[in-house]
Amino acid sequence: MRDFHPDTRFAYHTISTEDYRLAENCPDRATLDARCRDRAATIAARADLPGSILLLHESPFGVNESLNPMVAEVLLPHILDALKARGLRCGPIAPSAPKGGLSRFLFLAPLLYR
Repeated sequence: MRDFHPDTRFAYHTISTEDYRLAENCPDRATLDARCRDRAATIAARADLPGSILLLHESPFGVNESLNPMVAEVLLPHILDALKARGLRCGPIAPSAPKGGLSRFLFLAPLLYR
């Protein structure tokens, strides 16, 4: 990945929006908008939201619903509004400080000898 883009960072999500399910059997954009607004409210109410990484899919594999390509563009503004209403904001993912090999083993040593 670094050959492709030298500033690449990997992060694991802590909250899945399960956005790939929002377009299932959805008859129109108004219904999709209502579902997205409800999902954003559910996410915003989570106690573990501050500091979390949210997972959204621009175009998930294997989902053939006709409104699915619109989900991210409809859901994201609702999530951002819900975060703002809660006093939260989005921020960059800061790189972690590199750890030397020895510190990794020193951290694990107490676990190995219990």
